[in-house]
Amino acid sequence: DVNRNTPLFSLPVELIHEVAGHLSPEAAICLTLTCRYSLDILRTSSWAEPSIKKCRYISEGTGIEHRQVLLLLLERDTAELAYCPRCNTLHPSLKAPREHRQTKLTKSCLGQDAVIDYLSQGSSDGYSLVFPHIEKALKSYPEDDVVPEILGPPIELLAGRFTIQHDRISYTLASSARRVGRNIIINHEHILRATTSKSRLRASDVLSLPLRLCPHQTTATSPPPPSRYTPPLRLNGPLLTHAIVAALPVTSKAGVLESNTFRVPTPLEREQMTAADAGGDVLWRCRNCPTKFRVQYRNTDGPSSDNGELIITTWHCFGHDMYTAQKYWKMLVRREGGLLGRSTRNSEFWSSPVRSIPDF
Repeated sequence: DVNRNTPLFSLPVELIHEVAGHLSPEAAICLTLTCRYSLDILRTSSWAEPSIKKCRYISEGTGIEHRQVLLLLLERDTAELAYCPRCNTLHPSLKAPREHRQTKLTKSCLGQDAVIDYLSQGSSDGYSLVFPHIEKALKSYPEDDVVPEILGPPIELLAGRFTIQHDRISYTLASSARRVGRNIIINHEHILRATTSKSRLRASDVLSLPLRLCPHQTTATSPPPPSRYTPPLRLNGPLLTHAIVAALPVTSKAGVLESNTFRVPTPLEREQMTAADAGGDVLWRCRNCPTKFRVQYRNTDGPSSDNGELIITTWHCFGHDMYTAQKYWKMLVRREGGLLGRSTRNSEFWSSPVRSIPDF
């Protein structure tokens, strides 16, 4: 081993142990990691130090949190790992939403508002957005570099595309992002088409997936989980389902749900639904979060063909700085559960009635 020729390891083993005994716990561990010969001599006893093994431990003698110092040293030399101050450990470096996957540590590290997890996910593909993605985008594309009247450059970090094959429907989600004016806007295109060229895209197949665009706009009809804090009967709103059915051709509308499956629409929702029934190209807007969407049906084989695809284009606004991003992020994270009270829920059943939602 060439390392034995270095000044330190050319010393007798007893002297090497004496030197290591005067090192701090994190320095002793780093010494064992320098080479195999060092580990053979010093073994792993320094790894079992309480100041290293315990997640939160401050040495009484030095007042130093040795575990944190060690992790920061390891992070410096390991490009694929990043230090997490919340749980005081090392995680794999943050991947783009198209590659990021939620784990059991995601919410324990980032909190209950950690992840937007309601977009469709495949076994190996998906789009999992966490707030550090938005934070990184804000820093990488600063507001000062954007001319308000001109679209900013595409934000590659937030881009992605994947396809999931269902029994009767092929579902594709294409994502992109850029600064529009001052705000960071994430654009999702939900593209749905029949799995075979001989079959027709039907409303019943689309609505049975179900689809979810934001915490409040979904085609799901399942009731909320039972809770002692909220009334038992709550219904989903009709906006997204109505938008999809209005865009589909008449031959594809079989199996549409009855109107009593949903709650009564609000005046603003009723206005949008009436415009869609009249054949207007409606830019739909969620009343509870900064989300807009448009639903269009496009024939892929010509006007006389029954083959077509449904395209639902959504725009989510994440603000122009950290303050507004944190504010809008909470509106865009779905929170629903039997132990949550009305004020802490954010879903198609419950949401804050008073919000300042930007127009973008």
